[in-house]
Amino acid sequence: MSLSHNERLFQVFEHLKSSSRIKTYISFGELIGENKAGVNDLKNDRKKVTIEHFFKLKNSYPELNTDYLIGVSDELLLPDSDGNGHYAPKASTPQGDQQAVIAALRETIASKNETIEALKSLLSK
Repeated sequence: MSLSHNERLFQVFEHLKSSSRIKTYISFGELIGENKAGVNDLKNDRKKVTIEHFFKLKNSYPELNTDYLIGVSDELLLPDSDGNGHYAPKASTPQGDQQAVIAALRETIASKNETIEALKSLLSK
């Protein structure tokens, strides 16, 4: 029987807790953008896990296997991981379309930074 996405989320919690990388549901909630009640709702299936939860986990712990999170693998960690946050991803060079996406994202970030600065200056007046 395969695990639900919520069960997989808490398998990750148990792994992080057993490896002393996270201690409580509260700290886990902060990591995934939930308060204690939200974590409890996820634990008791009153709330469903979202892609945003998995995204935040993967950003914080790159050794987590994304395929495990979405339910297509039974391996919690990537093969190049030792389970303690040491992960050696394979070197790759972004090609063609990836370079264009990266450039567009950088432009978006720069534009948002300009907007933030403009709003800050308006607030300080």
